[in-house]
Amino acid sequence: MKNTLFCIMLIAVIATGMTSCGGGISGSVMGSRQSCSSNLDGGRCQGGFKKLSGTISEDMSTARTGFSQVTAEVWASVEEGAVKVYLVDPDGIETSQIARPGKPVEISGGPEAYYDSFRVYFEALDGEALGIEYIVDYTYP
Repeated sequence: MKNTLFCIMLIAVIATGMTSCGGGISGSVMGSRQSCSSNLDGGRCQGGFKKLSGTISEDMSTARTGFSQVTAEVWASVEEGAVKVYLVDPDGIETSQIARPGKPVEISGGPEAYYDSFRVYFEALDGEALGIEYIVDYTYP
């Protein structure tokens, strides 16, 4: 009985920790697509969303596992609405630009890298945005 109660409590603690890891990221997408190619020098991911609501993060896969630094260049465009595109570095500093119809953006920075990926964030500023496209090129410093 003690073991069962312990296991239930442990699962509850883990589940609570997992739901709080998003750092306030709350959003949804429809029609998401992404393809990535990489080698030991870096790589490229291309993708997009038909519709974006709120804020989401997209993981960009890397070829080097366990590597904690990348330099990323992000290009993004939107057909309708406004989208804030941003990277967050290991110190929590954000690099961002706002894409609007006919005005694509380009940002670069050193996002926080994880075991085999790093994140690019997209935020629909007017409730929702349509026709988002992005290209992410990255290298290892």
